[in-house]
Amino acid sequence: MLEDLVELLDRQWKFLHAQEGTVFYRQLRRFVRFVQEEPRLAALLRDIQRDASELTHRHFQHDQALTQMLVALKREFVKQVPDEDDSSTPPPANGWLTPTDELTFARFDAIASHPHARPVKIDTLTDNTKSKKLLGILAAKINNPDRRPSLFSESTSTTRTKDQQSKINELQIQLLDLQQQQEYAHRNFVDEKLTSSGLLLNGVLQLLHDLNPEPTPLSEDEEERDVQMRAQVNQWFNEGLETPSKSKIIEALYDNNTSSKDRNDALEHSVQTLKPYVERIYEDLRLRVGTRRSLLGLINRFQHRCQWHDRLRLFELAQGAQGKVEETLTAELALWFFDQGLSPVSKPMMAGLQPDLTDPSFKFNLYVEAKQYNDDARSYLVHGFHQLWDTVSGLKGTPYEVKEAFYVVFRCGGPRYVLPDQALPGEGWTAHLRLIDIAPANERGSQGAKKPIVIPVDEFMPASP
Repeated sequence: MLEDLVELLDRQWKFLHAQEGTVFYRQLRRFVRFVQEEPRLAALLRDIQRDASELTHRHFQHDQALTQMLVALKREFVKQVPDEDDSSTPPPANGWLTPTDELTFARFDAIASHPHARPVKIDTLTDNTKSKKLLGILAAKINNPDRRPSLFSESTSTTRTKDQQSKINELQIQLLDLQQQQEYAHRNFVDEKLTSSGLLLNGVLQLLHDLNPEPTPLSEDEEERDVQMRAQVNQWFNEGLETPSKSKIIEALYDNNTSSKDRNDALEHSVQTLKPYVERIYEDLRLRVGTRRSLLGLINRFQHRCQWHDRLRLFELAQGAQGKVEETLTAELALWFFDQGLSPVSKPMMAGLQPDLTDPSFKFNLYVEAKQYNDDARSYLVHGFHQLWDTVSGLKGTPYEVKEAFYVVFRCGGPRYVLPDQALPGEGWTAHLRLIDIAPANERGSQGAKKPIVIPVDEFMPASP
């Protein structure tokens, strides 16, 4: 099934990539709609967007932590040199800040207290973080001795001057350390965001919205209507790609009465800019499909190996396990994964939770919950999946967060249950269910087969509120 999905995705991308001009934009909408509506791709698309959200969240968290340290550093500097405290400087009457205004502590406080982070501009190297701006103001204050006359005035004792200067030197070292941290974090973020298919996807979605935004009913209240109108104007500056001449692209797409070289040049330039971005989204989707296909392939081959070539040995192993059947069969699965190049760990403690089998060294955190039964076990199997759900969801937001979970059921006897064949969407993760039948011959085939019992998807999924 996943092989068909790869082929379908490849065909869609190949067709889109061959288009130019206005046709490219129209087919781009179709391509985006395709990956959003195809259920298996839609699940991977959510993973990609979640990765982008986590990336920006880490970035803003680090910026906020640096901001707090810079506020503390500014407070200590003012304590040492109170004459430098110009926090009460009123803003210019005309609203325009001069270079001098930009370097006051009044400006520092205004930036530090601003509650909202600026939108991430995907394809730019510019650093617009709060900590970057605060560092510039603090550096101008702390590193400029000409702006600290009180330190060198004749009325100040030599001992106190030396003590103050020693403290200023310490603050300069702290400032340099924070500058290095900020620069390192910014460069890392630039590398990450310029290779993030999730941020590019958000940018493409924003661009398509800007080219043809859905109408918003205007409020009858004049003040609220003004706010809405300003928001519509500001949409050009929202998070997204820096695509110039959007108005010319709109003309080319929707206005038959206009024709100009500038418009055509803008259209051609934007298409050539967008193609590598969309290709990165396509490649990430293809990688994730391939990764899921690889993991499923390992599970499927283990299933076939057990049922075709190792059924008797595993059944006898389970019979002699003396109350530890699940642990014994899980160990067989762990050995299989190890032989395939993974590094599985059985029953580790992770964030206070204990999965049956996981591999945290794997990029997408392989997670396996294993169960076995030899009698009527419908409620037991459903409860086991709910156990998996709780455990995997409990790992969300930790270094062990899971993208792919596998629920492997060994049938040692009893009725043959038919588990859902399709992937089940969890809370930001996906679950795959597999039944491995190692029951003896007298319970299978013509000798003892009974009517299979289908457990529908609804029984495994959480109850609706």
